[in-house]
Amino acid sequence: MVPLCSNWVLKPRWAEKIRNPKPVLDKLGVKPEHDVGVISIDDEAFLKQLKNRAATVRSGRPRTDTDVIFFGANRNKNLDRLAMLRSYIRPNGAIWIMRPKGANAELKESDIANPSAEWVTDVA
Repeated sequence: MVPLCSNWVLKPRWAEKIRNPKPVLDKLGVKPEHDVGVISIDDEAFLKQLKNRAATVRSGRPRTDTDVIFFGANRNKNLDRLAMLRSYIRPNGAIWIMRPKGANAELKESDIANPSAEWVTDVA
């Protein structure tokens, strides 16, 4: 483990990352040339970021060969749609599931990352 600080002085590499964090769309792998599908997401700030980044952003039913799908889900039953959504993404594409968090959230991370689920091929 590399310490962040040495004698209470922030290491330059970490200081730069703290001052200039990587944008969330970079972390999620959204590129300017991507065709993005959005389903059941009403976060206007997030949608604005997507529209400013991706070549196309479509709400509702995605097109075949979509690069990335952002799917809003708040209960386990919503996950039944993932197998169908998988047929719309490119072979190296991704489906990101956006869900409410917190103690009262019905859908848990463990429900999504269940390795026995038919939609799970890689959990980041």
